[in-house]
Amino acid sequence: MNRPFLEALEQIGRSKNIEKTVLISALQEALISASKKTFGTGLNISIDFTEKTGDFKIYLNKKVVETVSDPNIEISLENAKIQKSTIAIDDTLQVEIPQEMLNKIAVRTAKSVIVQKVREAERNHIFEEFNNQIGNIVASTVIQKEGEDFIIDVGGVDAILLRKDQVYKENVYSGMRLKFYILSVKKFSKGPQIFLSREHPNFIKKLFELEVPEITDKIVSIKNLVRDPGYRTKMLVYSENKNVDPVGACVGIRGSRVQAIVKELMGEKIDIIQWDADIKTLIINAFNPAKIISVEINEQQKSARVIVPDDQIILVIGKKGQNIRLTERLIGLNIRISSETEAKKENILPKDELKINSIEQIDGISKKLAEKIMSSGFKTLEDLSKLDIQALCKIPGIGEKTAEKIISNIKKSIAK
Repeated sequence: MNRPFLEALEQIGRSKNIEKTVLISALQEALISASKKTFGTGLNISIDFTEKTGDFKIYLNKKVVETVSDPNIEISLENAKIQKSTIAIDDTLQVEIPQEMLNKIAVRTAKSVIVQKVREAERNHIFEEFNNQIGNIVASTVIQKEGEDFIIDVGGVDAILLRKDQVYKENVYSGMRLKFYILSVKKFSKGPQIFLSREHPNFIKKLFELEVPEITDKIVSIKNLVRDPGYRTKMLVYSENKNVDPVGACVGIRGSRVQAIVKELMGEKIDIIQWDADIKTLIINAFNPAKIISVEINEQQKSARVIVPDDQIILVIGKKGQNIRLTERLIGLNIRISSETEAKKENILPKDELKINSIEQIDGISKKLAEKIMSSGFKTLEDLSKLDIQALCKIPGIGEKTAEKIISNIKKSIAK
């Protein structure tokens, strides 16, 4: 063995991402195995490897004793002194074995051991590398379809996208470049297997982390996220910084950020909803842009009764009930939707509920103005009706004439 061989060994290490020390250890183990195959398995053999030159020496090690019990690993003091006069009891005598004495079978065994160790080290490296990336996103190329699964090239390593981790609506094909969520890494006899997903809810979270710096910087947080893969995602966002609009940050200028994610998801709809500590406001936000007349919470039963205008029922419930199901999962309440007509028949329609969507129905109050009123802390129509014109004018965007009109119209609404 010489320097060119060592350089070849280093090149293997670089191409396989294996440390040189691991390869040298594998080489030493292979040489020991080859030596024992030639000279006997019961021998104590060591390898002295010189890293600078790539040279090595094989030694047979024997312990110096008074009386020899096992000649394979022991030598008498008398015989030992013949080879080394200064040696003493309990010392180890090293006898060099010429490399040319290794038989051809032993050499083939050594090569086999090296190949096995390199393969084992490569597998361990792959496992550790991707095990540390679980929960991250990779951009990769689809290689081919095998049955109902897809093989994905992840940095030169074959990963798998199982049928259960695919999105049914997506048209995936060979050669396509997509983003994937690293779901798990498992060890098998043939090596580690990397499992990917495009169906997992955290896939959406990670896409937003990549696209929205405010989320990465923890200025905006994702409170909760629910998903009907391929169809719709609802996501609650929040920011403690009052100067930051969490929904706007996620949407981006002219919708650039959310549109990039929707494109990656091949058209899946995404509802970005502002989180609110007030559960009623949260429900109204979750059903936006549908108009809500009132929300009644039953904390013991963990349920909510939501009354909406007759023409908003379909919008609130959604196609095949998707919108209501996702909203229930998002908020953690069972939600019953009633139309305004049904509520009137049951005599359960409250008159003093103040919510953004119901305020919009009052003449003189736009959606933007309704939001400002809500943010000013008023919770009922009655609260507003008791305000004088000067107090109402303190709300940004409301002048004296507008204030007069709003109070008059609110009183009329309550009187109905």
